[in-house]
Amino acid sequence: MTETHGIGQRMRSRRILLLLLALAALAAARPGTAGAKTVAVKLINIEFRPTRVALEPGDRIEFTNLDKFEHTILLVNAANPNMVVVPNRKLPPKSKFTTDPIETRGVFTLYCTLHGGMKAQVSTSGSFEITEAMRRAVAAVLPPEVNAGEDLFFGKAQCFRCHSVGKHGDADYGPNLEDIGLRARSRAKDRDLDVASDYLVESILHPAAYVVPGYANDMAEVYRPPVDIGKKELVEVVAYLQSQGGKVDLWEINIPDASVHKPAAPGLPIQPRNAVAGRELFMDMFSCASCHRTGERGGGVGPELTHIGAYRDEAFFMREILDPSAVVPSGYRPIVLDLKGAGGVHGVLRKETPEAYTVKLSDETVRTVPKSEVEKASIINDQSSMPRFEDMTVQQLADLLAFLESLQ
Repeated sequence: MTETHGIGQRMRSRRILLLLLALAALAAARPGTAGAKTVAVKLINIEFRPTRVALEPGDRIEFTNLDKFEHTILLVNAANPNMVVVPNRKLPPKSKFTTDPIETRGVFTLYCTLHGGMKAQVSTSGSFEITEAMRRAVAAVLPPEVNAGEDLFFGKAQCFRCHSVGKHGDADYGPNLEDIGLRARSRAKDRDLDVASDYLVESILHPAAYVVPGYANDMAEVYRPPVDIGKKELVEVVAYLQSQGGKVDLWEINIPDASVHKPAAPGLPIQPRNAVAGRELFMDMFSCASCHRTGERGGGVGPELTHIGAYRDEAFFMREILDPSAVVPSGYRPIVLDLKGAGGVHGVLRKETPEAYTVKLSDETVRTVPKSEVEKASIINDQSSMPRFEDMTVQQLADLLAFLESLQ
């Protein structure tokens, strides 16, 4: 009896031990339990440190604001910013905030909404790569207008001729629109607009209302021919821009009916016109091809014109030909660099960073000059390097316009 009782007691003890082990394993596997960890992220000098945060599902992030001003953090799904993981959270100076357990497996983007260029990556999937499977998984959450807007942006609306979106595209005539849906919030607030989409709509319909520093007021009027997109298409383009770091809200997008399908701007009342003769003028007599490329022929000091007729109208061409200094596009401002010691660099300023100037020379080569080597930089903001064609006849202008409009 005593031996049987001892065996039974040992069996019960063993079952209890197994149960405790199972509970411990379950606790380690559950998010937010003893098996999870907290990863520290510092906000200092307007950047996240680290900029890549590797987690396991169930881990937390502890933010510490070491700057002397407030930050507001936001964590969203990298493939679909509409899927918010950590909503906007204000961090006053010298404060801390710890998130709830991040249980979703995936890749996320961490933004500081008060400083649009400040962001980091967070991953609970073991990789920071955003796969096509991830994109497909979240695509169903987005309204169809977003995909339609993307097709328009990189197609009929011709936005891609001047703007890139992150690494999608290589145009730099206008600002890169990565995270524009996020930045539109602060821009709208600064401009006393009601919502972020009001800024996005304004930037398309009234681009002169706010010009991003460093860029020219020279955006194509896409609501006029030759682009001529309508109200529904404008809503779709804005929805696509909203999705770049922002929240897609179709009800928020207000496009006034009177703002679309406007007639073409007044042109030159000369007919007939000869595009073939205009091509000869462009290539030979006026030597436009020495600076501008069309297809496989021409130089690269000035903007490429291969498809210019698809998104620019006659009024734009006349202004550029008759008064080329009226608007000097970003990336094509003449610059003279006097180097320390001896010598100089002459060309057009393609890019400027805190460290260097990137200059395109007359032979089309590109040279990057560290600012530490520059004695003096003279950037001519209001003067184009393009000559004025004061001896051009009206018929020659009409033929040249016909050629430029044919460049589709």
